[in-house]
Amino acid sequence: MGEIREVDIEKYIRIGEFSKKVGLAISTVKKYEDMGIIIPHHVSKQSGHRYYTERQAEDYNRENQIVYKRGGKYCV
Repeated sequence: MGEIREVDIEKYIRIGEFSKKVGLAISTVKKYEDMGIIIPHHVSKQSGHRYYTERQAEDYNRENQIVYKRGGKYCV
């Protein structure tokens, strides 16, 4: 995937906003990235900024609710 054009950046959220939406510390989001649990939609080659979509936050929250309702925990 190529670089995100400036016009397209408005479609994405950066790691700080993403972490707030999913209720995780930024360090935990990065740890989950290393483990393959949460993968940024795009990482800028120039700045290293991680970009996520609203859909990724919604999906993570939905999956987390399912695990919580079943009384389970993510094994990390």
